[in-house]
Amino acid sequence: MLKRLLAVAAFAAILVPSTSHAVDHGKQWALGYFFDDAPVGVRYMLNDKTGLDVGLGFSQEDGPDYSSTDPGATASNTVLTLDLGVQFNLIHQERADFFVRPFFGIASVPYYLDNGTTISDESVTDTRFGAILGAEWHATDNLSLSFGHGLGVTSGHGVSAGELRGSEPESSTSIATSGLTTGSTSIGFRWYFGNND
Repeated sequence: MLKRLLAVAAFAAILVPSTSHAVDHGKQWALGYFFDDAPVGVRYMLNDKTGLDVGLGFSQEDGPDYSSTDPGATASNTVLTLDLGVQFNLIHQERADFFVRPFFGIASVPYYLDNGTTISDESVTDTRFGAILGAEWHATDNLSLSFGHGLGVTSGHGVSAGELRGSEPESSTSIATSGLTTGSTSIGFRWYFGNND
């Protein structure tokens, strides 16, 4: 449902006529996101070429509480995600910017470890970093949509939230392409606050 709403919003933004002056968001704050696993995001534009991004996300899933002596006990398993990025606008045009965005992400995933005698609550930390090349289109003076692609390195443990493991999971590293256009509604957006005069 959320993807459909975003698609409708993106289409509506395309229909909004744009003004003829260049958009400058220097010294402005914005709300929005870049990666959808950290959708509660804030950006601060240091100037018209550099923006600092912080995104937060969480997902919660109820499941068995393996560390409890009560066989019917349940627990909420929450994955927390943090995304940090710096957007550098390489080309600044009237209604669009071409940018490179280095990023770093970290996620904490809870699981249970059975060491043969007791079961304990544990967590693993998965990380990712890389860079995205993309375009930010300023549909209006306040609303922008981002599209991009790039390369990312992920160090993960392959653990699902709330999973019961018989041994500590080992980390593995993968290199893969990443981007915002893997689906028709995988579009980042920002709403900038303040005047553009």
